[in-house]
Amino acid sequence: MDGMTPLGRLDRLIAAALLRDGRASWRRIAAVLDEPERRVARHGARLLETGAVRVKAQENPRNRAGGQSTFLRVRCVPRALPSIAARMAADDRTLWVSVLAGPSEAVGEYLHGHGDLAGVVAGVAEIDGVEQVDARPELRFHRTVSGWAPGILDDAQLEALRQSEDVSLAAQGDYRQPDATNRALISLLSDNGRATVDELAGALGTSKSTVSRRLDAAVSGGQVFIRAMVDPALLGFPVETVVSASARPRDLDHVGAVLASLPETRWAVDDGSCITAQLAHRDRDHLRTALSRVGQDAALTGLTVSPVIEIAKRSGVRYIDGEPEPLQP
Repeated sequence: MDGMTPLGRLDRLIAAALLRDGRASWRRIAAVLDEPERRVARHGARLLETGAVRVKAQENPRNRAGGQSTFLRVRCVPRALPSIAARMAADDRTLWVSVLAGPSEAVGEYLHGHGDLAGVVAGVAEIDGVEQVDARPELRFHRTVSGWAPGILDDAQLEALRQSEDVSLAAQGDYRQPDATNRALISLLSDNGRATVDELAGALGTSKSTVSRRLDAAVSGGQVFIRAMVDPALLGFPVETVVSASARPRDLDHVGAVLASLPETRWAVDDGSCITAQLAHRDRDHLRTALSRVGQDAALTGLTVSPVIEIAKRSGVRYIDGEPEPLQP
């Protein structure tokens, strides 16, 4: 992770734009960045072709009856951490897996059906070197990785691309499961998050206007999340941490909002007893400054900070020897 060379100025800007809207056209990004469209298209295509940025579609686990997401903290014997994280990452039900120090843990997010959690926990618990498994329900996201805005683009540029994902998260109280057409649409996007409206309409046998309308509704309604996966180190933020912030139950929403307001926060989730968040920083001084802002909040009753020492999986992409696995031909 620390060995990744940060992207150049324009590539960082384009990657940040894709984080905000993974389906934004090169023309739109060029207008927002005030750069020539041809230059943006050339740089953007190279980012996608090399796998530095990968645009994927992730369906909401609630799209399937009884679908749930659970955060697992797996306490391990230190020597077994890499192999345990690799086993967790190989499970198709994990979205991401990280290795932490202080204490030695492998942590990850599992997407599973109702009634399957016992099997998930039992399967992890039987891996050699596992000492303890702590499963926490993901009840409310205050920030997801699609909402991460690390300060590379200004607020006006971000809003010109797409409204904050926090708006979509707030609207998910009105969530509705997708119909058969939307399920087919989401499946197509899972193969290629930047598939054109023409390509999607042709595959579905429907009009471009229908596809556009349905896609907008599916994204805004939380049926599907368009994820641009880019390693934070490539953007100049190689130091990652997982933070657990505790508060009285009535103050959890407030603490979650405080963490979500930090530009360093990539995601933040409420499990009913604490807020867990993953942050990315330029260096340790940047980390200290961010934590001091959180620590000053009167509602906070405790704060645990664990350095991320290895990534095993990120946004569905497995890592091998510290690098994302090569793109499939």
